[in-house]
Amino acid sequence: MRFEEALSALSGSLGDRRVTPKLPTGRLPVSSENETSPALVERDNTSSWSAFIRYVDARGDVSERRFTCHKILGFGSATHVFGFCHERQAPRTFVVDRIEELVCCETGETFEAAPHFELLRQIGALTVEDKVLTDVARILVFLARCDGEYHPFERAALEDHFSRYCVRFNGTDAMAEAAIRGSGKLAPDGADLLKAIRRIANAPGDGKVARFVLECGADVIDADGRHAPEEVRWAVELSSALKAAA
Repeated sequence: MRFEEALSALSGSLGDRRVTPKLPTGRLPVSSENETSPALVERDNTSSWSAFIRYVDARGDVSERRFTCHKILGFGSATHVFGFCHERQAPRTFVVDRIEELVCCETGETFEAAPHFELLRQIGALTVEDKVLTDVARILVFLARCDGEYHPFERAALEDHFSRYCVRFNGTDAMAEAAIRGSGKLAPDGADLLKAIRRIANAPGDGKVARFVLECGADVIDADGRHAPEEVRWAVELSSALKAAA
């Protein structure tokens, strides 16, 4: 099967499947009813980074929700964040200065919104300079977490493969550690997965990265010992796309 055909088949199987971040301990979502969905935006390298935020809109209404970033805008500093609100199940735009609290869904760690979004805007969702590793992480995290569960064996497999990537592709221990720490903050959806596969197909190295992801992806899918029928179907289509890319 050709690459574009395999990618099209995978896109049809994925539908609107996405990773949903867990709620930080002690937090409850409260979304505003007076919201509109923004126009779709072209995603940047921050796409798939997720967090829990406390937000005050222009009317003064306060909401708390999980969101996954798609793009950050700003001139000189981050000013607006486009993303997907998991409570409203729709795209939303947030003004950075109106985010009163920014919380990691995985650890409960809090960040100062403006400087953290600027860091993401400059470096990307995984905060590592190797953008190919960020795409590898998007694919493997999606495979591990898209079924709504994150088994300890899947987490261990991810950590092992990030380390293996850095050994195989001239990364560093610090890069592997950053990927391990940052992977819990990623909540990719089907669009992130497809874009990551397309970029990996164009990565230098004669398909070596695609073959690496193909090998690691199978291991992550097998890690928890469970295979839902739909998971098997699109996993086969993912393998076809990666084989075509390699």
